[in-house]
Amino acid sequence: MTLPADGHADHRRSSADKIPEPEVGSSAATNSPYNLEYQNTRPQMSVLPALDSNFAALQERRRHQHGISLFRSRTREFWAEFFGTAILVLFGTGVNHQVTLGGSSNVTANSRGDWTTVSFGWGVAVMLGVVVSGGISGGHINPAVTLTLALLRGFSWKKVPIYWLAQFTGAFFGASLVYLNYHRAISLFEGGPGIRTVAGTGGLFFTNPLSYMSNLGCFFNEFLMTAILMMFICAVGDKGNLAPPKGLSPFVILWVVFGLASTLGMQTSFALNPARDLGPRLLTWVAGYGSGVWRIRSGYWFWCATLGPVCGCFVGCFLYDCFVGTESVESPLHNAKMTNWVRKVRGLDPIPDPEAPNVAKGVDEAD
Repeated sequence: MTLPADGHADHRRSSADKIPEPEVGSSAATNSPYNLEYQNTRPQMSVLPALDSNFAALQERRRHQHGISLFRSRTREFWAEFFGTAILVLFGTGVNHQVTLGGSSNVTANSRGDWTTVSFGWGVAVMLGVVVSGGISGGHINPAVTLTLALLRGFSWKKVPIYWLAQFTGAFFGASLVYLNYHRAISLFEGGPGIRTVAGTGGLFFTNPLSYMSNLGCFFNEFLMTAILMMFICAVGDKGNLAPPKGLSPFVILWVVFGLASTLGMQTSFALNPARDLGPRLLTWVAGYGSGVWRIRSGYWFWCATLGPVCGCFVGCFLYDCFVGTESVESPLHNAKMTNWVRKVRGLDPIPDPEAPNVAKGVDEAD
């Protein structure tokens, strides 16, 4: 049915009946769903207070989780070195206690090992410490290794004090756990509760030389062992040499430490690591062993157990890079300026890295 022409006016809305257009800048214009600039989809607190509370809690939880992740990412290397060194000292000084205290009739009637047990136990200790930290921090767990890598391998100097702090505190923590575990057996061995002597059980925590050794002899012994250890560390990380498959380097280091302890470790108790000696030594001083822990051989802890490994690590790495290392090793001895000198010392060209064919070309151009 059609409407009469004059009926159109009856069906038109008057201007008063029309929906008013929102004014520009008004709240209606701003919150209109047709406004392309309106993107606030979050429910208002006055409308849905419970939902808004859950939303705020979720945001706070996300910020908290982000904070934890940020903390972990920034401190992961520190904690890797801390726990790696703690495990090294825990297993190492732990085997010292088990073998020595187990051989005392005051503690137990049955012996719990010998020098071979001690040597192998320390090898396992180093291996496990590297396993924990190797993939995160490089598995230094030794201040002498960290310093050497900074001097000769481009390791960041900014990280050196962080690594040292982690290593020394980790060693102290590991020794503390051993002391708490064996404190009753230590008292039985020493002759009563509260009796703590350097000559009695102090040497189970830190290194002591045999009586006939001079300070110079102790220094050389530690220097020699640590230089050999560092050469093997360099070798297992050299892709151009006979490097072990990925993940097996700690197993190789186990046998290196076991071999050194079995053949050269008797005279000084093979410190090989300043943190391994200084951390437990500090623990014994705090635990009541007295200031005598620092007076042995007029500062043996520094001249032999600290300086010996530091010098040995440096010389061992230098000799390896100079005479053996391939150009896959990131050493200043293998850059263009030093290669001519290395050639003269070796009497031949450095062994090229098969994965970097342009290295030799760059050296020739520099000549």
